[in-house]
Amino acid sequence: MLRLSSGEVLMIGSPSPDALLTELAASAAQIGTGTLGGARIYLALDDERFAQARDALAASGARILQLDPATPIAQHPEHIARLQEHEAPGGGERDICAPL
Repeated sequence: MLRLSSGEVLMIGSPSPDALLTELAASAAQIGTGTLGGARIYLALDDERFAQARDALAASGARILQLDPATPIAQHPEHIARLQEHEAPGGGERDICAPL
């Protein structure tokens, strides 16, 4: 079951969007009305499944947002350069997520 407090953020995705939708619907049935108010839930689902999941979670009070798997997420050029440097021969073991 989903357990979030106000202001918390959860991002959910699955290699099986149908299984994810089934689990979300089952969890939504156990969530009290408004108990997730103030939380944000990002779901990596296509438009059709997202609409179903959003409807299932509507009473929760959480803000439900879509991460469309068909739409690439823009990357910062400096992060891509750091990743390429890290993957280059002799790039070493550096933290590619460290602040610039």
